[in-house]
Amino acid sequence: MAGNYTSITDGLLLVITIITWSYVLNLLAFRYPFWRRIVQAPRVQLVRDGRLIRRNLEHEKITEEELLAEIHAYGCENISDVRAAWIEPDGMVSVIKLNGDADAGRRKRGRERNGVARRVRVRDVLVTKTPVVA
Repeated sequence: MAGNYTSITDGLLLVITIITWSYVLNLLAFRYPFWRRIVQAPRVQLVRDGRLIRRNLEHEKITEEELLAEIHAYGCENISDVRAAWIEPDGMVSVIKLNGDADAGRRKRGRERNGVARRVRVRDVLVTKTPVVA
């Protein structure tokens, strides 16, 4: 992919180039809506009024079991308890409950401490948990 590099300087130059391009693209996406539409993926609705949108699940490569695990983390028993669910551009799943609770958009986890919840990225092959301020 990067050619046949034999020195540390060549490898370092490649890493610096990748980091610079990443920074520039993130800055453009932050400042200009046109670039944001190009660089960031849109959020995709996975559940609408208690029904799966299977076409979107297939497009995002999410199994029904993975989605059910995320929905359970929000305190919903099954998909019919969900008004809407989306996968966000960062890979996180957002859920709005059907019954209209005040905390409908908040995830309830058994291991919350001091207002810090663990969020799970659905797109990761190995499910990783990263602390996020609630």
